[in-house]
Amino acid sequence: TSLTYLSLAATRITAEQGTSISAGLRRNRYLRSLDLSENAFGDEGLAAFAESINLLDMASLTLSRSQWGDKGGVQLAKALLACKPPVRKLDVSNNALSYTGALEIAQVAAGSNTVLSELNLSGCHLGALG
Repeated sequence: TSLTYLSLAATRITAEQGTSISAGLRRNRYLRSLDLSENAFGDEGLAAFAESINLLDMASLTLSRSQWGDKGGVQLAKALLACKPPVRKLDVSNNALSYTGALEIAQVAAGSNTVLSELNLSGCHLGALG
């Protein structure tokens, strides 16, 4: 059997643990849906996950409430650009993502390489420009 869905939501993953988990994910070519919500891995942990995301055939990615901001958002956007096939459902809600970081992700969503059908930015710090 091949693992296609993995939820590590609310498992208290730190940045350091995120790096180790990320290394393990690189070996899984069948994972289609990953939920890393409600963890405290921050920008550093998200950067580690971003290195693995582009190696997976990921349809759905949930990164809500994981205490990351614009720095992590930029890394995520770069990884999403490299995904082949691209992620179709992305939830980055309730993070410290500002208008700047959200714009990076939105530009990926609008790009010709993407088929993103769902993008959740609710609860982010978009301000008046968002």
